[in-house]
Amino acid sequence: MHRFSVLFKKEFRQLFLSFPGFISLTFSPLFLSIFFIVFMGFFSGREADLSMYFGLYPTLLIMIIPIITLKLFVDDNRYNTGEVLLTLPFSENILVFARFCAIYLFFTILILGTMILPLSLIPLGNFDKGIFLSNVIGIFFSGSASISLCYFLTVLVSGSIVSWFLSATALFFLYGSYGGQRLISSFFFSSHLESFSRGLLNSGDILYFILITAIFLYSSTRLIFMRRWN
Repeated sequence: MHRFSVLFKKEFRQLFLSFPGFISLTFSPLFLSIFFIVFMGFFSGREADLSMYFGLYPTLLIMIIPIITLKLFVDDNRYNTGEVLLTLPFSENILVFARFCAIYLFFTILILGTMILPLSLIPLGNFDKGIFLSNVIGIFFSGSASISLCYFLTVLVSGSIVSWFLSATALFFLYGSYGGQRLISSFFFSSHLESFSRGLLNSGDILYFILITAIFLYSSTRLIFMRRWN
């Protein structure tokens, strides 16, 4: 537990104090607020509805998660800390899980920052608080799956630009809308977020995101294990 704590604190501090981290924390609330109020015309509409605001989050995740996930790996290459970590007495599970938790904590702070606008708008209308809460829960579950996927792709591909491109492209397709083919669409994040957007906490959708997270984190540990001992 001590080894996990040490590595977790190091990774989180490194990400939180970085320039990409600062830009992500400040840009995300501004992007959502400006786009929602100015371009979507929230105050000019007849109904007070936050569904369009939450509809912007997939775009935000596609833009932000590949960057913040890649940041720590870029620093490993720059300062040669990746090789050092592999020679220290940390298991592959600790390496992967500590870094994942650090990224996820940063992601949580980022999302909480974007909640300032919708929380300030709630007193202005008769919003459904259940739908609001379910949307937030859906963002955290889908964010977990997105981070684990980007983590795996970053471990899989050594090149920074290539791994960023693969991560952003994968999230772009997973958050896309694919109606009609129910079997095919069930593999995409977007279809499993629909129940959350309607105020429903579907156990199947929750299990899907947990399973995706576990699969890609486990795959990342296996990749690191093979590279460590080859």
